[in-house]
Amino acid sequence: MRRITLLIGLISFSLCFLAACGGGGGGGKSCAASAECAADEFCNFTDGACGENGASGKCTSTIQEVACTEAPPSVCSCAGLTFFNECWSSSAGQSVRNLGDCP
Repeated sequence: MRRITLLIGLISFSLCFLAACGGGGGGGKSCAASAECAADEFCNFTDGACGENGASGKCTSTIQEVACTEAPPSVCSCAGLTFFNECWSSSAGQSVRNLGDCP
């Protein structure tokens, strides 16, 4: 049963990652900084924009609907921190700048 649950979680995460979605749920309100979001949310910027050049993001929950795994690909956050994947980055309240480890 545990393997099935893990497999379902991995499939859900993979579909979410391919669709470029962020954390579980969230307000979805437009934002320019995390200070504009609820306490359990962060301003999630897409396409590696990281709020630069007036780019806006969406308030996204840091609470994940499924447990994060250590499945690749690793990501580099806007803060320059490397995470196992987008799920871990979202849980830490960090937007993804790009795929792969940070320089």
